[in-house]
Parts: sequence; C-alpha cells; structure tokens
Amino acid sequence: MSSSKIYKDDQSFTPVSLISKEIHPSSSPSDRQQPSQQPDIKPSAADSAQHATTIDKVSSPLAPQPPAPDIDAIRAEAYEQGKQEAEQGNLESEQALRTKLQKTLEAFTQACAEVDNLHQDLLEQSRGDMINLVIALSKKIIGRELTTGRDVIVNTLRNAIALAMKYNEYDIWLNPEDLTVVEELVPELISSVQQLQQITLKTDPEIARGGCRLDSDICTVDATIEAQLETARDFLEEKSPNYNGAKQQDTDVPEDKQSDEQ
Repeated sequence: MSSSKIYKDDQSFTPVSLISKEIHPSSSPSDRQQPSQQPDIKPSAADSAQHATTIDKVSSPLAPQPPAPDIDAIRAEAYEQGKQEAEQGNLESEQALRTKLQKTLEAFTQACAEVDNLHQDLLEQSRGDMINLVIALSKKIIGRELTTGRDVIVNTLRNAIALAMKYNEYDIWLNPEDLTVVEELVPELISSVQQLQQITLKTDPEIARGGCRLDSDICTVDATIEAQLETARDFLEEKSPNYNGAKQQDTDVPEDKQSDEQ
C-alpha cells in the first residue's frame, strides 16, 4: 500500500522528479584494472646525474685497489732522511766549534802579543839595572879571582904591552901586592917586545890588584880593572840601543882592598 496521493485534478500540483542523482552502472572489471592516470613528473638534472652515476657504478667493473705500502722502502727513506739531518747537524756543530776555536785562538794570540809587549817594556825599563848588576857581579868575580889567582896581572900586563905603541921605554903602574910577581916577568917582557929596552915598575895603591896602567912618551894604556869594567859597560850599552839607565857609581871595593882596610 502506498502512502502517496495523486491529485490529478489539482491545478497547484507540480510534479517533481524524485530522483536527485543518477547512478551509472559500475565499470567492468577490465576497466577497474587499468592504472589510474599519474601526473607527469620529470626528474631534475641532479637526480639524473646521480642516477646515471649509480648506473655506471653498477654497470662498470670494480676499480683496482691501490698497492700495499712498501714498509722497507719507507724505512730506508726515513733512514736516509735521518742520516742527512744528522750529517747536517754535525756539520753545523763542527762549523760552530771551528768559529769558537778561531775566536779563542785570536784571543790567545792577542794575549801572547800583549805579554810579549809587556816583556819588552820590562826589559827596556830594567835594562839599566841589568847592566849595573852585570858590572857589579863582574867586580865581585874579578875580586875573587884576584885574591886566588896570580896569573891575572901577568895576562893584563902582556895585553897592555901588546896594545901599546912600540917604544923603547915604558912606565908600568900596578898595585903594590902585584909588584913581586911582575918583577919576575920583566926580563921576559923586555925580550918579547921589539925595541923595548927598559921597563920601570911603579906602584899605586889606588890601582886594584890585577890591573895596571902603562905610560910612555907617545901613549897610555889603561888596563886597570875599573877601565876594563867601563869598557864592558860601553859594550853592553852599545848592544842595548834603548838603554837609558844611569851608570852605577863605582862604590864597590874589591875584596882585596876590603881585606886590607879591615
């Protein structure tokens, strides 16, 4: 039984479609299996390159592995490098040592030169004292020889006559203590000198033993000990050109005179 009413004769009735939406028959199974339409998405350039690289890696064979390191070669290279560094260090150390030694040698040479200059200065300053000391020692030595040896006056007298100019007569002055010795020599001396006819012996206590003075009419020969020492002093001064020392006073008395005075 239907609840609808039909008003065929009603003027205000407007028929209205009761179907609001038309339902089409469903598609066939074959139509349902077709893939749905997907949006056309193009890959970017970076994705393309990465994809291509991946394909190359997959398609290309495996790259060869690098060879294993040569331990012996590395060790030899390290040894040679260490050896060169050690040699370089030794060379630098040797050079530094040579430089230090050179400076030390120069300082030592300079010190030696200064010492030598100081030595020369001391010699020049003490030259006069040295000469005076030599003369004083000579006097002491001569004094001792005069008291012990009798040949001193003989040799002195012979040398004096040899130095004298040839003449026929001589006066010989000597110490009284040497008179006896000389008197014994007079004949021998006269015969040894040509043209010599006479020798006169005279004594002078001021003349030290061992010395004499020879006088003639044409010459004088001073062979006293004092004169001989003065000659020795002149010789030393001549060999020492820088000598500026004063002559020492002849205050030393021969030992024979000292003994006489005592």
